[in-house]
Amino acid sequence: MTANGLFSVNDTPYSPWGIEIPPLAQTCAQGWPAGVEAAQTFARLTDGKTVTCEVRGKDRAGRVASACSADGVDIGREMVRAGMAWARLGVDKGYVMDEARAAAAYAGVHGHRCLQPDVWRTKNENQ
Repeated sequence: MTANGLFSVNDTPYSPWGIEIPPLAQTCAQGWPAGVEAAQTFARLTDGKTVTCEVRGKDRAGRVASACSADGVDIGREMVRAGMAWARLGVDKGYVMDEARAAAAYAGVHGHRCLQPDVWRTKNENQ
């Protein structure tokens, strides 16, 4: 995973569909390293597994957005369930209910008073 939340499969860069992942440099309350934790979770979900991606369109920056799975497990859903990503609102068949459960359990970003990635980027433009 790159500093801006993109990832590559067979050297093709993708933006994750339906989720917002903390940028690698993002920290939250009391210095909790949200970006590093998210990258480590992503690595655990994908390392040594067969990753397949289905293009779903473009993200806000015009990059290819894809829903990906690792050995048949939906990576976006698992990232949200672990509290390592936020569900994008307004995405048909997205992960909003999974995020609600993670937030209720104070999982990951929900338990560390983290800013949404776009808000964090605005406040930390040099990152």
